[in-house]
Amino acid sequence: MDKIRSKLINIFTLIALTTISISVTAKTQYGSDTISNYDFMINGQVWAGENLLPDGKLYIYNSSDLSLFNDTFVTISSGVFSVSGLDTSSSYYYYTVPEFDILQEYSPEYFPTYYSSSDTSNIYSWKASEAYKYNSSTDSIIIRLIKRNYIFYGPGTISGTVIDQNYETKAEGACVLLLDTTLTPLKYTFLKNDLSFKLEHIPYGNYHLLIDKAGLNDTEHPVSLDAYSPNAEVIIYTGKTSTSAKRINRDDHIRLYPNSFNDYIVIDTGPDKDQKNTIAVFNFQGQVFHLNSSSVSGHIVKLNTQSLPDGIYFLRISNQLFKTQKSSK
Repeated sequence: MDKIRSKLINIFTLIALTTISISVTAKTQYGSDTISNYDFMINGQVWAGENLLPDGKLYIYNSSDLSLFNDTFVTISSGVFSVSGLDTSSSYYYYTVPEFDILQEYSPEYFPTYYSSSDTSNIYSWKASEAYKYNSSTDSIIIRLIKRNYIFYGPGTISGTVIDQNYETKAEGACVLLLDTTLTPLKYTFLKNDLSFKLEHIPYGNYHLLIDKAGLNDTEHPVSLDAYSPNAEVIIYTGKTSTSAKRINRDDHIRLYPNSFNDYIVIDTGPDKDQKNTIAVFNFQGQVFHLNSSSVSGHIVKLNTQSLPDGIYFLRISNQLFKTQKSSK
């Protein structure tokens, strides 16, 4: 009987040790940290005015390296979200992007908004946002979307391209904000994969453009629309250390042809222009192309573009910018 009891004790001891081993493995699956650093869940609500936001996306960025949590977004459903797996030793920026089934063109509009502990502080820029760190396993945060309370509609258009000089944080998907002169949001869109954007139905006036994404060091760029120039096209250079903007010119004295070029492009600066023009050709990424040129006359230059792949290009002629396209079809 004692031998049987001894064997049973040994079996139960082995089972217990195996269970402890599995438990330890689970606690060390994140490397040197234990799972206790990752077992909290944070809940939150997103409000659009007096109502919960029907649907949206939540982007979470680590404040130390500005990396996107899980490389994707968290879904907001009926104004509620829950997130687990965040490192409790880190703090994060919470960025909400609303999604509506109806157009907000003729009504008040809600904007992408960062979390702030103050209900009265509406944050649209990551550089002004507030990083949040866990306090307990029952933490809950509230994000109130920025709102424009009046109808904003007009005949103007602002379009442009971002040339991303930052090779660590890509600008794809960044928010393009149109601000008034007091830096209050009026309209927004998002950069396309080719880093272009377009804002339509804008009243005449003075505005600022801001390209916002965690890690981009952009500042506000002034742009104006009026009855003589109702459409503006700009190039914005952005990155970690510098930012600037240039408006694409509509100079009647300078002509580029053909409009969609293939083997060559002709630049005519006009007979009354200074002949000492410098010409640079570059693409969306800011890559400069050195092309062979020949002078047709004193004010007409022909560039050999056979080596260029198809796509959109920008020409800087002295201090002016022009946009054109190569198509071999």
